[in-house]
Amino acid sequence: MKTNDVIALGSALMDFLVEVEEHKLMEFNLTKGEMKLVGEKEAKDILTKIKEEELSIELCPGGSAANTLRGIGLL
Repeated sequence: MKTNDVIALGSALMDFLVEVEEHKLMEFNLTKGEMKLVGEKEAKDILTKIKEEELSIELCPGGSAANTLRGIGLL
């Protein structure tokens, strides 16, 4: 019988990774080095700007539970 050694409970979040020049952060109302949760409207506004400027975007599962499990899985 298989047992689980580690279980994580948390909110399912997606991280959006976009490489931009530092001055672009101000246009997105973001601060360098800061993690910021955004609501639906703000997310749509940012994603629209990213699409308009044809910036590359990478989606990754995120949130502390997912990040912790990934770290444990790499051990």
